[in-house]
Amino acid sequence: IIIGSADGTADVWDLSGSWPPLARISTRSAAVTAAALDAGGNLAVTGSNDGMVRVWTVHPRKLVARHLAPGTDLNGDLITAVAFDPSPTRRNRVLLALGFTGMAQIWDWRNGQTPVQLGQPVQGPDGLVVVKQLYGAAFSPNGQLVVTAHRDKVARLWDAGRGRLVHTLAGHTGIVYNVAFSADGAHVVTAGGDGTARVWRTATGQLLQTLVGQGSALRAASFSRDGRLIAAGDARGATLVWEVASGRLLAVLHRHADSVNSTAFMDDGHIVTASDDGTTKRYPCDTCGSLADLLVRARERDRYVQR
Repeated sequence: IIIGSADGTADVWDLSGSWPPLARISTRSAAVTAAALDAGGNLAVTGSNDGMVRVWTVHPRKLVARHLAPGTDLNGDLITAVAFDPSPTRRNRVLLALGFTGMAQIWDWRNGQTPVQLGQPVQGPDGLVVVKQLYGAAFSPNGQLVVTAHRDKVARLWDAGRGRLVHTLAGHTGIVYNVAFSADGAHVVTAGGDGTARVWRTATGQLLQTLVGQGSALRAASFSRDGRLIAAGDARGATLVWEVASGRLLAVLHRHADSVNSTAFMDDGHIVTASDDGTTKRYPCDTCGSLADLLVRARERDRYVQR
């Protein structure tokens, strides 16, 4: 995993968390507000609050490309999300979420072009670009779609090849802070300031499920690899786990002292979360295994209690 920091660095860690990190990338400038690795872990992309996006080789650490995203003034925009295109034939494409102008771009870091723009800047009566705020963005697993999270309480699905709006996912009553696709690309989850996570069908934009939290804004959400569960992080530091099909809240895990801004499931049943408290944690989730695993754990607990 890669973790960006306000001190202008991004650290690449293995999941054991052993010190030191596998690699440390230093931008020598503004805070790293977004970071991602490619599928092989050989390349990293960082985005900063000065609008600069950089692509690096991890071993050896070397800057190979950079791009200044257009902003609302003479400076660059705030980068709120970055991601490599997951398609094996398009690994040269990077998704950028431009926080202030409310747009997203797809940047070809090999030739320096930005062939696809998702959304258009809006100018106010004074001729200045209106601050619309885009909080997150993600590629679909096949790289053909992009989903974006917006301040205006909706998420938007885009054709990543042509920049065409496909669906508007409307239903939240607060800011949409984060978005993610399921592993098969069939569904999208959105995390909202209204304290709910919502599940949508990618093909139609239909709302399928509303998962209700504990009253605090949800700042991140992600699917388990099999699509059965969703983990969301809230503004009070809790991680909530739901079963998608039933909408049941299965667990509330208190592991952080501040807002949880990123969540991810591991194949071994653990969850990884990153927080504004300055920590990233990996921990087991007793409700996150397969049905067979859960039955085994339940029987073990029953035997222990009977003793």
